[in-house]
Amino acid sequence: MCASVFARAKTDTRAPLERPRYLRGAYIMNHKKLLLTLTLCLCALLCMVVTASASEVSVHSHLICKGTTCTDPAHASHNDVTFEKAITMNDNGVLCIGGTEAQKYDGQNYDYILQEGIYYLDGDLILHGGIQVSGNVTLCLNGHTISNNYSHVIQTPWNKDVTFTLCDCKGGGKIAHAENSSSTGMGVNLNNTSGKQQIFVMYNGCITQNKGSGVYLYQNTSFTMYGGSITKNNVDGDFGGGVYVHNGATFTMYGGDITKNKADYGGGVSTSGDTANFTMYGGSITENHANKSGGGIYSTSNNISIYGGSVTNNSVTKTGKAGGIYVSSSDTLTVGGNVNISGNWKGDSEESGSKNNVYLNGNTSGTSAAIVIEKELTGEEPIGVTTANAPTAGNPVTIVTGNSIKEAYKKASFQADNAAYGVSYDGTNKVLQLHAHTGGTATCKAEAVCTTCGQPYGNINPNNHALVHHEAKAPTCTAKGWEAYDTCSRCDYTTKVEIPMAAHTYGTPTYVWAADNASCTATRTCTACQHVENETVNTQKQVTQNRSCTLNELSTFTATFTNPAFVQQIRENVTTADMTGHSYGAVSYTWATDNTNCKAEHKCTACQHVENETVNTQKQVTQNRSCTLNELSTFTATFTNTAFARQTKENVTTADMTGHTYSATEWESNVDNHWHECSVCHTQIDKAEHNWKDATYTAPKTCTVCGATQGEPLTRSYYYYAPSAAENKKDSPKTADPGVLLYAGLALASLTGLACTAKKRH
Repeated sequence: MCASVFARAKTDTRAPLERPRYLRGAYIMNHKKLLLTLTLCLCALLCMVVTASASEVSVHSHLICKGTTCTDPAHASHNDVTFEKAITMNDNGVLCIGGTEAQKYDGQNYDYILQEGIYYLDGDLILHGGIQVSGNVTLCLNGHTISNNYSHVIQTPWNKDVTFTLCDCKGGGKIAHAENSSSTGMGVNLNNTSGKQQIFVMYNGCITQNKGSGVYLYQNTSFTMYGGSITKNNVDGDFGGGVYVHNGATFTMYGGDITKNKADYGGGVSTSGDTANFTMYGGSITENHANKSGGGIYSTSNNISIYGGSVTNNSVTKTGKAGGIYVSSSDTLTVGGNVNISGNWKGDSEESGSKNNVYLNGNTSGTSAAIVIEKELTGEEPIGVTTANAPTAGNPVTIVTGNSIKEAYKKASFQADNAAYGVSYDGTNKVLQLHAHTGGTATCKAEAVCTTCGQPYGNINPNNHALVHHEAKAPTCTAKGWEAYDTCSRCDYTTKVEIPMAAHTYGTPTYVWAADNASCTATRTCTACQHVENETVNTQKQVTQNRSCTLNELSTFTATFTNPAFVQQIRENVTTADMTGHSYGAVSYTWATDNTNCKAEHKCTACQHVENETVNTQKQVTQNRSCTLNELSTFTATFTNTAFARQTKENVTTADMTGHTYSATEWESNVDNHWHECSVCHTQIDKAEHNWKDATYTAPKTCTVCGATQGEPLTRSYYYYAPSAAENKKDSPKTADPGVLLYAGLALASLTGLACTAKKRH
């Protein structure tokens, strides 16, 4: 399909092409620059419209990006397709298009001009007046609302060719009157009185809550609806709550919903004037209401065709006509394809009202509206029909005409809204007729069958039974009895009167308690038939002793039965909860002064019960004492009660240091110093240099403090030799004797040494 004919690039200066407007088998296009390929596509589409069945609904792509839907990946945002400008409002409430204030219509302050282009809303618009579209305009609501508190929301100039295309790429967008507006006006108003061509195409979006027709079409205008909704519009005392097609206008519906609209005539759609056209291929017209005629559709144009879609659950007041579709005198309703016209009604409510689907009006001249079958009907629901002229058994009323009528249509496709009438086929005149049912006999199970059309009618006869007699039976303790009675073989009618069963003879009841005493079952058995009667009840529990640290919870359980044959049962002093046990607080630990034992103690927070344990500690020396160190030990208390933690005291002094042991008279020394030394740890004290006394000829150098010595005693400075008498006589040295010289040298050396020593000391 070539439905995306409105698309153009942002740089394209050519005017966008228009969609065709269908008019009873022909189409009109107002654009002068048609491409050959587009012409071929539209011609093909024309053929489909002319020959469409009810299942053939126009398939279209997104009008701008050509994606399958508005949510197609090809349509990621308005910025990456050919939407040209955003429409918003400035801080002063002035409409702005692409950042520029919109043009006003002839200087008026309530109508803004929307020039030819492709636009999208960038926020909600609350207008004092409406928007007038001029030329070829495509508008995406983009999830936002245009609301108006004066006159029409969207309208066209009376003297220009206009194509207005509406879509909503995000969903939720609306064209509506302001919530508190008291003025009347249309949602979209096409009012052409100059012979120009004006077209409105709706893909999606919502036209709602207008105090006038949702869409108004007048003279040489057309509306094609592919989707979206027209809902909750209210026309006070006028025509066409949803869509009003008037005097030469054309409305073609392929999809979307027209719902919950109100008017005096045509709550959903109204057509008037001989040249007004409404063709429906799909979508739904539902839950609309008319005060006088045509809850779903009101037609006085003789140009209404329905080839698909549904007209359902519409209504008219109980004094009005046509809950579904009103067809005026001498007019026709053309149908074919998958059509659903059902569930429409007349009255205060659907429950209290009556079926009223297609109402065929008649006049005093004897003419009446009719239905024409243009092609095969494939809808699952039959079309309900009501006629202004009441049929009789001898004077039926024609409801359907046309060469394609089959006898099968009388049951499969049409039915009378009033069950008193039936549909029959006149093979001679090839018409379907409504006639009053006649003949047949009603039974207790089925209505009478009309001898004319073979359809059931009327009510059943509750007294027309096929009786079967039954003998009496006496009761026993296991089965009821009955008196003699009659039944109907066709229905559930019976005169049976039952006799209650005889009473059982029960033995002594037994009682079985549940393991948790929460229930008790009483049982007794009939001694005659072994029938068992029992009852299980939940028991009532009453605590007679609350549990504590040392006491269990005790309770009494009582089972009370509804059957008076069973005696109340009681169980007392049942333990239902064990004692809680003590709940101790924090543990305190008390050590003996010598750390030889430790006492642990804690107290119950509930009853103040005291639990304690005293244990001897284990001592371990961790540091032996010495001249300078105390003895250190660790004490460990280990309890048998697991509630008490092992306690430890570390680095406790258990013996003082011994101190040093010195000898006052004994010195230790080395070459330079002397000192006293501890005999245990060998610590040195009183250390000092020696106080030397010079050596003598009898003693070496000696310390006057410790007595230490150093060196040797002094030697003499001469050598004395006394020869014996013999030697003196015999070997006495002579002058120049070498021995004499030796002795003289030695004597001189000794004297020199003594002189040096004396000089040093002094």
